[in-house]
Amino acid sequence: MKIGDSVNDILEGNNADAVSVGIIDGSNIMGLSELAFNALSPAEQAERRAHVTAAYQRAGADYILQSMAELPALLDQINQPVATDH
Repeated sequence: MKIGDSVNDILEGNNADAVSVGIIDGSNIMGLSELAFNALSPAEQAERRAHVTAAYQRAGADYILQSMAELPALLDQINQPVATDH
């Protein structure tokens, strides 16, 4: 698994045949400090997040998370046993 905050991180994961995960908040694509991001209106924040999400989608990210805080839940989801029908 390759987790990162840039398009290059996503591309590196794809090139390594790894699961690639893009992190939106704090990403270098967004280019804002936490303080600057928090100063934006909710609509501006949503617009910035949508821009980052689109860039990760174009790069081929397998998963896109708003923040690292969502990573444990994603890992739990990925690691769930696959149900088999007998």
